[in-house]
Amino acid sequence: MESVNTTDKTFPILLIDDDPNLGDILSRVSQNAFPEADFIHFCSIEEAMDYLKSSPVNLPKLILLDINFNREEDGLAYLVMLRKYLQTVQIPIIILSMMADEERIQQAYSTGAVSFLEKSSTVQGWTNLLKSLKKYWSDIVDLPTDRLDGDSTGSLYKALE
Repeated sequence: MESVNTTDKTFPILLIDDDPNLGDILSRVSQNAFPEADFIHFCSIEEAMDYLKSSPVNLPKLILLDINFNREEDGLAYLVMLRKYLQTVQIPIIILSMMADEERIQQAYSTGAVSFLEKSSTVQGWTNLLKSLKKYWSDIVDLPTDRLDGDSTGSLYKALE
């Protein structure tokens, strides 16, 4: 797991991507483009799920999920898994991909993604993307502060079992 010091960070973002360098790139770029962001990076869905299960009260405000993993299953299968485990919480899941293929875009939205973003190949591209994420998800959109259904974390524990 890779994470920036969260002392003055207020916008945790869970990044699930098998590229070990992407978390570092986003953390560095976000220092200027989205300083409130705290990227928590996992290279596997198993690690990310363990993190979510162990931190039911410190949930991320966004999840960025790669659609193409270097394994047999892809990000869409992981999206289904995340939606199942997080059925009682409202965390937007954004799909990341190197290419915007129309069929994959349709599949992502029909499976529960709230957005589909093309990965950048440049630092400037990532800077622009993070500025847009900040403007929309942090400045414009009102996300629920209590994202648990019901009156306690018990419902989340049930969802994560």
